[in-house]
Amino acid sequence: MLNYTGPATENDRVFRNGLALLLFTEVVLSSLGIAQLLPSIGYRGPLDWLLLMARAVITALELIAAASLSSAGEARLRLAGRVLLGSAGLLTLEVGFRLAPSNLDPTFRWWIVGGYWAYVLAAQWVVRRITTRPRGSFFEGPREK
Repeated sequence: MLNYTGPATENDRVFRNGLALLLFTEVVLSSLGIAQLLPSIGYRGPLDWLLLMARAVITALELIAAASLSSAGEARLRLAGRVLLGSAGLLTLEVGFRLAPSNLDPTFRWWIVGGYWAYVLAAQWVVRRITTRPRGSFFEGPREK
């Protein structure tokens, strides 16, 4: 498959900056969640330790992806997409299967997981369209020769 992305357009920059803002927001929220769990880590079991460490790694990767999105490049977009997939998988375990402590109402947990997956899959779709388009911008269509 041809991976010519051409020069970045203004719409590509807007999408890239928007995704970076969303990733920074996730980093802040995840960091606050980790900070709330740290005082009680001594009372938690090995599964909670594993989930906490996995969340910390995903949060660090989200920070790296968000910071690197300021410059153009399809590798940075792909990193952001993969990190979002990892975060969605971890959220499914933490919230959906209730493997991590949460004060979330159990009635809404799968709705939240489904909404997050919809957001991640939409971002994945746009990232894929930008990184594999044949010519021009995803938003503007093919360019004339």
